[in-house]
Amino acid sequence: MNFVKRGLRSLIYHWKNTAALVVIYFLSSALVLVGLNIRQACLATAEEAGEKIGADIAVTNTYQANSFTAEERNNLPLTLADQLAALPGVSSASWTATLSGASNGFSSAAMTREDGRAPLLFFASQTSSLLDLFTSQGASLALGRPLEREDRGLALVALPLAEENDWELDSFFSVTAASGQEISLQVAGMYLPGEGTGPEGGLGIPWDNTIVLCLEDAMELLGGEQVSQIRLELEDPKDARSLAAAVEETAGASPHQGEFVVQVDDSAYLQVAGPLERMVSLMTLMAAAAVLLGAAILFLLSLLGAKSRDREIGVLLSLGEEKRRIFLQMLLELSLPMLAAVTCAAGAGGSLSQGLAALAGTHSGPLSGWQIALLYIAGILLTAAAAIPTAWKVSAYSPVKMLREEG
Repeated sequence: MNFVKRGLRSLIYHWKNTAALVVIYFLSSALVLVGLNIRQACLATAEEAGEKIGADIAVTNTYQANSFTAEERNNLPLTLADQLAALPGVSSASWTATLSGASNGFSSAAMTREDGRAPLLFFASQTSSLLDLFTSQGASLALGRPLEREDRGLALVALPLAEENDWELDSFFSVTAASGQEISLQVAGMYLPGEGTGPEGGLGIPWDNTIVLCLEDAMELLGGEQVSQIRLELEDPKDARSLAAAVEETAGASPHQGEFVVQVDDSAYLQVAGPLERMVSLMTLMAAAAVLLGAAILFLLSLLGAKSRDREIGVLLSLGEEKRRIFLQMLLELSLPMLAAVTCAAGAGGSLSQGLAALAGTHSGPLSGWQIALLYIAGILLTAAAAIPTAWKVSAYSPVKMLREEG
């Protein structure tokens, strides 16, 4: 009788041992599969959250704008933005420039008014037309012409404001700068607020009390301190912290003067990804623990089984059977329960892991090929661990020692 038939008969004869092997293989394989599937589901959910929530890095530089020419103020931030956008892991870069103390291009200016209400200065950034936001509010120019970026000393004033101060087209008026110096501006035009303007509409700016002027004049009025901010959109939010050092190094080599502040905004992503990453680590440990625990139990079970089969091994050797074939028979007795248990675990473990993933708030899809392949690899490793006592018992078998122990 060949070793295959003997192995099959032995599985039936030692059915209790076979059942124990199947149960241990099944539980270990199912736990491994559950851990792998939930781990993969957590990774997919974290990636999906990263795409939806995202993260960015803001590079803020405050400097005295008067130390640069207008062309340098335009080109230096753009050059730095291009350099930062070329860093690995950065998908895009955008930049804005405002004056320190200003909010969205608006700031109060010191100017005497009978009612004590100072007019608001309105200026655009260096990258957009001066009247982009102004015209988007529905205001229309009543007299004069729109300001250009290079215009200096010219201003557009609200028609109600001009009437209150008896300003006419081309008339001059003075505004006190941050330094205390009086700055003279010429009325280049007057505008009428639109329906969407006013404290309750549009940008919430009282357009009947607003003076529109160029950025250069606004710098002089507010002291010339400019804030340039570059915002980087990242390909993968989890790289935000590691990219911050590279961003800071690149920004520090820029010819800008002043202080750079690099801020990472990934708090929203971390609130979602943090628990998922901990779940990934937990599931990895669970899968590893299932393999180690299963290997230990199978090792002990195989050791006890091999010790009780001394007489069977002796009879087979006395009949001229090779030790190699005896070992293959016993390895077959371990492998067949493993294959049956792992196959059952692939079905049951997949359904169980999907249910647990749903409870954990992650999205678990169907089992992938690599997960099933890894499951069989884990089963083979468990079988190899369980076969160690059998291999040792067969190779070290001594008839004399067995007779002494029985005697």
